[in-house]
Amino acid sequence: MNGIAIPEAGLANIIQNNDIMSNILNGILISGSSTLNEVLENSITDSMLNGILISGSSTRNDVRVNAIANNALNGILISGSSTANTISGNSISLHSGLGIDLGGDGVTPNDPGDTDTGANNLQNAPEILGIVVNEFNAIISGSLNSTPDTKFTIEFFSNSGCNVSGFGEGETFMGSIDTETDAAGDATFAFSATIPQVQNTFITATATDSKGNTSEFSACFTME
Repeated sequence: MNGIAIPEAGLANIIQNNDIMSNILNGILISGSSTLNEVLENSITDSMLNGILISGSSTRNDVRVNAIANNALNGILISGSSTANTISGNSISLHSGLGIDLGGDGVTPNDPGDTDTGANNLQNAPEILGIVVNEFNAIISGSLNSTPDTKFTIEFFSNSGCNVSGFGEGETFMGSIDTETDAAGDATFAFSATIPQVQNTFITATATDSKGNTSEFSACFTME
């Protein structure tokens, strides 16, 4: 069974401050055309499938500030035609699948201009290009190619290890910045972190568009 389920057309439910663990299926299931539900500040661990599954045509659900770890498949799986589901500020780690999987088919390659469709519109992930350390802090720089002339929030995470896929996960949330793509769909970003946050860790990032579609995790980046 699922730990907690919002079936069919569940509207504006709040799942908060629960310890959800060791379920036969998913820790949390949001399905059908469920919308405007919030999953906040839960511990979701050790399920035999996914920590959270958002399926069907579920839309505009928020998953924020949860600890999601050690579920047998993915931390969060968004499938079907579910879109505008926001994943923000969580700790996601220790999964044999992905931390965030859009479509249930493993790592989704970025496509130029981000014109593909599917779960969360198969939002392109950002690419971390470098980390420069100066006397006071560390600057994480990168780029995003996606929908032209659109605002995005880029979230950054540090990890003690990298997922076996080479992408993600998001063990410790570091913070976020906003950026905007140009007419060609390109954006750059630079995020200031503390030096201890980037030393001996794997850095990853996600992108969320102005409609709330969050990407999978970026490839891991380690400071040389």
